[in-house]
Amino acid sequence: MAQIESRVGPMSLAEWIESTLVGGHPQRLETNQYLFFQGDTAQAVYIVISGRVRLLRHLSSGVEVSVHTALAGETLAEAALFSEVYHCDAVAAENSVVLAYSKTALWDALGNPPSLILALLENFASQIHTLRSQIELRNIRSANERVLRMLQLKARNDGVVAFDRPLKDIAQELGLTHEAFYRSLTALAADGKIMRLDERVIHLVGRGAVY
Repeated sequence: MAQIESRVGPMSLAEWIESTLVGGHPQRLETNQYLFFQGDTAQAVYIVISGRVRLLRHLSSGVEVSVHTALAGETLAEAALFSEVYHCDAVAAENSVVLAYSKTALWDALGNPPSLILALLENFASQIHTLRSQIELRNIRSANERVLRMLQLKARNDGVVAFDRPLKDIAQELGLTHEAFYRSLTALAADGKIMRLDERVIHLVGRGAVY
């Protein structure tokens, strides 16, 4: 979880929001109740007070991918500060309570930071999102399914994934040996889900397609 330095030591982002802002709007969610939907206007950042809230991304193929599960004491949808819409669904995994803080209130509390600080904050939010996605992918036990979900998340609108680094690095990020990663790619190609266009370029096709 991201930390912010204060006069009394480091604090989590959730602690900073609660200590800096007042009037967070509480919302109670029943199990499987949605807090917001992918594509909704991004209006708030949330803190989970109790329960668990999952972030789910729906790909154009209809595949649903779990991106993150926020637990009590954690923030949710921080990237909303830099986006006009939410890029995932948020749904309660169990009876939960969240506090909503408007984007406007958060930006006011940040004191209209200069462009360099804004760029750093946006970069941090992107990194947190990427790390959470990697953790969720590692929770998929099947290596083939883990690799396919990763490709679906990274694919462009035309279904092509072009990596900017060696595939052995991608394998490591997924928690796989490079041998297991290549076996999965071979199996997915044999199953008609992907096509290898180059060493670092993969095209999702057939049942693997996302467009």
